[in-house]
Amino acid sequence: MLQNCLVRCLHVLTGIPPITLTLRSMLQFYHLKYMQKSIAVDNHTFSAEDLEASPNIEPSWEKLKFDRRYQHKPESGYYIYTDGSKMCNKVGCAMVVMYEGVEEYNCINCLNDEASVYMAELKAIEIAIEHVLSNNINHAKIISDSRSILQALNNPNNINPPILLIKKLIANSYPRI
Repeated sequence: MLQNCLVRCLHVLTGIPPITLTLRSMLQFYHLKYMQKSIAVDNHTFSAEDLEASPNIEPSWEKLKFDRRYQHKPESGYYIYTDGSKMCNKVGCAMVVMYEGVEEYNCINCLNDEASVYMAELKAIEIAIEHVLSNNINHAKIISDSRSILQALNNPNNINPPILLIKKLIANSYPRI
């Protein structure tokens, strides 16, 4: 039991997704690219055309910049805090929109019980971006504590469909986020 806990902690500390998640994404990529099969992730369906026509987000360092420093006191404007978690075999994600230090909106979602914390963190960021777009917020900073998600978003070679979806949403909303 202790050994499993240490392995899980190691994944978090190194920012490297678990091997099962890596293998699953590689299998999904294989199905998309070589078998020309569509795959479903959450409420989105991806096809080979989506993979070939990836959004214009390269080079990632020009548009996708993530500040890894923790800011104790937020500046003025919109800050959206996201988080995902798994407790008692239940998975969920949440986001809180703060404007000028006052809570303006919050959202809590339950995910499929088989989902990982990694997917919950991704879903929370997706919900935050969609909130910015649907509410015509001009400029917002999204704050996430998931180092592995931030590293995946910074990696221009990451072809994981949910990561591509987030990159596409960010590219479509740039420079608002």
